[in-house]
Amino acid sequence: MKKASSSSINKNLRAGSPLVTLEIILLTAILTNTTAYAQIQNPLGLKITSHEQGQEVPVGELTISGTSTDNATSDCIVYADVNDIKPFQNATATGPGGANDYSNWTFTYTDNYQLITNGTNELTAKLSCVSSPTNLTKWSSVIVVG
Repeated sequence: MKKASSSSINKNLRAGSPLVTLEIILLTAILTNTTAYAQIQNPLGLKITSHEQGQEVPVGELTISGTSTDNATSDCIVYADVNDIKPFQNATATGPGGANDYSNWTFTYTDNYQLITNGTNELTAKLSCVSSPTNLTKWSSVIVVG
């Protein structure tokens, strides 16, 4: 059996050789699949739980609450707005993990931002998570009647 010379091995390992190209393609496919699988396993979830679609609410101040898939160790935050009035406002984390745990959250509409008005009011919560390579966002809205 003939032993391969080091020069023939080096030729096969040069960039651009079919073997190196195949290895790069396989590695890229594995990394892409792993990232997609991780995102499927940890989908974002957000829901306003305090009010139902079409519910009548008092005009003026209103506190909403909800749940999300966030926890104390993930890099997420919940925001709220009403009737698409920007900017979004920070909700308060009330999850068992403390000040950064938005698994449970609340927000109060006050005259410092916007009060609930007569007629329809679209309440929106936004979960925003810092993630590589892109940030992830989930929305939840409910229309209430003031």
